[in-house]
Amino acid sequence: MKHIRILVGALVSLALTAAVPTAADPIVRDRKVQWIFLTATPPEARNALGAPALVANFGTDFEALQYRIDNEDHDDVSHSVVFRRSSSLLVSVSRSYNEERNVDEFFPPKYSVTYANPDPNGKYSILLRRLPNGWVLMAMGVSAPGQPTRQLVLMRETEMRWFYPWIANALNSY
Repeated sequence: MKHIRILVGALVSLALTAAVPTAADPIVRDRKVQWIFLTATPPEARNALGAPALVANFGTDFEALQYRIDNEDHDDVSHSVVFRRSSSLLVSVSRSYNEERNVDEFFPPKYSVTYANPDPNGKYSILLRRLPNGWVLMAMGVSAPGQPTRQLVLMRETEMRWFYPWIANALNSY
């Protein structure tokens, strides 16, 4: 009986850790942000995360693979991986969490800047960190370290103009 409880406990633990594929979540290792998707192609994303729950084409050249990996609300997606349809170039990866969480480990104050949407009707802040090789990491809705977020977005800086033009303009000015 004792062995069965240990086995069941081990299986439950394994199931909980296997719920989110390793590729799905960003991590900080040696003070560097790592996320497997930085060079992914659509087939590699599907291989890492499985079949998407939804594929959405939008704009003139974008395709989003949307996943419901660990969300409690079946209408929300936990991950969205956006590619350019014409080139299969990875544009962005977003990770939406069920509950707010502190993401300060990804945003050292020395390397992070807050941008506020200039639209007075759409007050919204984003904490941004520039990463090597032309990528930016953003904590959505965060105006200062210590504030929690429900979403992280990794995006090519060159693609910011299509999604966050107010940030792209500010990034180009310094």
